[in-house]
Amino acid sequence: MARNKSSFHMGDEFNGSGKKTYLKATQHNTYVPLSQDNIKLTPDFRKCIPKAIGAMPITSGSAMENLGLAIRAVGSFPVIERIIVKKDTETNQYQTSFHIRKKNLTTGSYLYSKKGSHFQNEKTLEQITVKPQKMEFKGKSFLVAVEKEIPYIYSTLEYDPNAENNYPEWTGDFNSQMDLTFGIGHSIKTQEEFDYFKQKIDKFRDNEKTMTFLVNYTFNKDIKGFVDSVNDFCFPTTDSQQENIEDQYIYLTQNQFDAIVILLYNCGFNLKGSKLGNELESQKGKKNPEFNEENIKEGFRYTVYNESRSEGLTTRRNNELNLFFNNDYNYYDSKELVIQQGIGYIDYP
Repeated sequence: MARNKSSFHMGDEFNGSGKKTYLKATQHNTYVPLSQDNIKLTPDFRKCIPKAIGAMPITSGSAMENLGLAIRAVGSFPVIERIIVKKDTETNQYQTSFHIRKKNLTTGSYLYSKKGSHFQNEKTLEQITVKPQKMEFKGKSFLVAVEKEIPYIYSTLEYDPNAENNYPEWTGDFNSQMDLTFGIGHSIKTQEEFDYFKQKIDKFRDNEKTMTFLVNYTFNKDIKGFVDSVNDFCFPTTDSQQENIEDQYIYLTQNQFDAIVILLYNCGFNLKGSKLGNELESQKGKKNPEFNEENIKEGFRYTVYNESRSEGLTTRRNNELNLFFNNDYNYYDSKELVIQQGIGYIDYP
């Protein structure tokens, strides 16, 4: 046992001896959990590490001192010198190999080591297929330019381009006909949801940090579904043993991916069977797809509101097409600016 110990006591005071002390937090508040959307998953190779009878695996470098003594001390834990992971670029499979010290098993489950480095070379344990990495959404700044970042409930139907505040705060009751919205384009569909946001706004209106967090938390939840939808469409789940699996993938650049996610965020249609989806699928398996411009434009042509062409929606679609074709994340927010930039892919009404 070490001389200096550290202890922990669930009280409201400093506690401990030795080199570390601990303090229990005394501040009480309510926090929304942080988003887990952007956590990256990496291939799990743990099952590729050999396991002795009745033991869990342990790894160590070859320079470990008193190796034989250490192995006897931990019983049947094998010591692996080196793990090698190789990728076959043709089959997209990972092959795991390892270098392991030579050991003798007793009739039980304990391992004993001989001195020196005796290797069992390049034994293949198994092959695993790793799914393609999903694409991340990087077009938030574009969406904020379009939808704004408004920390209260408002109606898009009350938009006034000439007013100092283009989107006045909604002060009435829930009304499903008024396209009530919060934050970065979050559409409020139910009375329950309306009550939730109204309660939060009334409570934290003067707390800018909390309101900013609520806006971003809501946006991250909303956008995740559309990001997943485009990823699932472009990288469909298939049998892990299927040959030429990459022939089923639709390869997009970052700006093309973002433009499609932004379109879906506003329109909410299913890519499968749509005009846009059909054009994307026509380029399956091509690392450098050559999309037909007219078909892409037709796939983005969602410009009708209340049975008539909308100038505002036409401006938005032209900006999304500009992002898709030209990798331009700027937003030109008027008919005049769109025409001036030469990005009028869809004619105005």
